[in-house]
Amino acid sequence: MNDSHDPTHRRQYRPGGGPNRPPRPRKKAPPAEVTHAEEYYYIKQIQNKTTVVLTLRDDEELVGRLEWYDRDCLKLNREDGPNLVVYKDFIKFIAKADEEVEPEVDEGADDPIEEDDEPVDDGG
Repeated sequence: MNDSHDPTHRRQYRPGGGPNRPPRPRKKAPPAEVTHAEEYYYIKQIQNKTTVVLTLRDDEELVGRLEWYDRDCLKLNREDGPNLVVYKDFIKFIAKADEEVEPEVDEGADDPIEEDDEPVDDGG
């Protein structure tokens, strides 16, 4: 008899490793596809009647309060003009009106000299 073909002497295959090996780490679960963060933000702004600034892709700014939203649009109530329904695809970003982002100033740059400015005589 040939013992090499005896099924009792075969090694058992274990997917997680052998008895002396730690199991393989599991793959990390992918992030959730739907977080509802956008909806939560809109609901909070509508409930608090927060004045927001919508900056469009062409850098036009619209100021008003959100009245409602759906999958594709926001309705903006404005005091200085007609109320608007704006497609979300045309919005670059949204900010609260009292938290408007000011343009950054390069502090390392010197003030340019205007043509009207005359050189200062330091007496020396």
